Amino acid sequence: MNDWQTADKSVYKVLKENAKVNRESLTQAEAAFWLIAKSNGLGQKCRRQYIIGDYIVDFFRHR
Repeated sequence: MNDWQTADKSVYKVLKENAKVNRESLTQAEAAFWLIAKSNGLGQKCRRQYIIGDYIVDFFRHR
């Protein structure tokens, strides 16, 4: 079983669209961080703008 929740079906589509917009408009700090994270500089696979429950988290590392 997962330690997190999935979004309610009634709001998932809106959350998914908002997450997409957030991914397309990075700040300089976010861009620098993801440049390192994408190249596996953190040693783990990471996701950005990930939906958990009714929230969009900026950074998610699955264990």
